[in-house]
Amino acid sequence: MKHILITTALLSTLLPLAWAGGVHEGHMMPDNAGQAHEATAAKPAAIGLHINATPISLNTPVSLTLHLTRNGQALGEDNLQTVHTRKVHILAVDESLTDYHHLHPTATTQAGEYVTEFTARKPHRYWVWADITPVGGTQSYTRTTLMPTTKLHTAKVERKESLISTVEGLTFKLAFDSPLQVGSMGMATLTIVDSQGQPFKQLQPIMGAFAHLVGFHEDGQSIVHIHPQGEEPTHDSDRGGPALSFHFEPEKAGFTKLFGQFNINGKILTVPFGVMVAKTNN
Repeated sequence: MKHILITTALLSTLLPLAWAGGVHEGHMMPDNAGQAHEATAAKPAAIGLHINATPISLNTPVSLTLHLTRNGQALGEDNLQTVHTRKVHILAVDESLTDYHHLHPTATTQAGEYVTEFTARKPHRYWVWADITPVGGTQSYTRTTLMPTTKLHTAKVERKESLISTVEGLTFKLAFDSPLQVGSMGMATLTIVDSQGQPFKQLQPIMGAFAHLVGFHEDGQSIVHIHPQGEEPTHDSDRGGPALSFHFEPEKAGFTKLFGQFNINGKILTVPFGVMVAKTNN
């Protein structure tokens, strides 16, 4: 079977804290290593991501085979920390920032090789990020691009602020304690009510949290992956809601599309939001 090879390598550096939540740090990472700033004098590790994909057609599941490396060496499961129940998080979105995927590839018997399934729902290029934390290292992101074999259409990002979304009878609302501004810390509260307007308190654990919030900047160069503050669930029977708090400290001005993921009655709901970040006044 014919395969398409997509390759990228990104220097993994620890940026000044960007958007963080809970006990794990989440960083907006540039896809251009030359723009990153080292936190220490130590030379950063080169994280590589290679993807072999069967030809991609719309609405057709395809197999992705990923190869992760660090300084040219295979990055197997033993070399990775478990973060929110997983060794590898794959975060993908099309260029219009509408078709979002959060995937968890499975390791094969070959060191550094992982497989997962992917279904493209838009005739656009897809940005694919690997979110990993090497043993003894820091949270790292590296990005590549998937190209559907169908005719590509021009992707336009709808730069519209949207802080309220209703999905399957539940209404999710984001509220910030102050306007989002580059370099300024802020808190966001996400509240959930049911179709009767009553507080919803039945959030089930999802990957060791009560929610996952992933954001993509409009330029495709930055990503954020954060979790609610406070205690995280430790048992399947734990429940969360109706309000979750997130710590925000944006590093880049412009539009960011956010996707919240929630586990409700055993079903994963994906809830979109749109936020605008202003430039600093300095």
